[in-house]
Amino acid sequence: MPLNNLRDVETMLKGKTKDSRWTREEVVGLIKYKPWALERAMVRLYQHQTRDERQDGETRHANNIGFNVVHADRGTYIAQWVLNNGKTWRRISGRFIQEAQQIALYYAGQLTKVANGLL
Repeated sequence: MPLNNLRDVETMLKGKTKDSRWTREEVVGLIKYKPWALERAMVRLYQHQTRDERQDGETRHANNIGFNVVHADRGTYIAQWVLNNGKTWRRISGRFIQEAQQIALYYAGQLTKVANGLL
């Protein structure tokens, strides 16, 4: 079932249990309509970068996990900004919302695996 608006996403979330499996469509809906999910998606992609990739903000290993070479610089920047050096998370806002959504949606399949504990 495609999630076309916030109400669809809210209804889907109410039906989820701890053991529920996530679909790609559900992950896409969360990224589009829930700011906390977008922020978490960017951080999870960043956390899947190797240590040297996180440190330098670039992709060096063709492991199909985390950001690819096209998104590594901006994805790392956004994720580090959200993480705020281990202090309280900051919210993605302004023009960065659209940019983060485009990046996160590109990795919806990978994020679905993360949500289901497969990565």
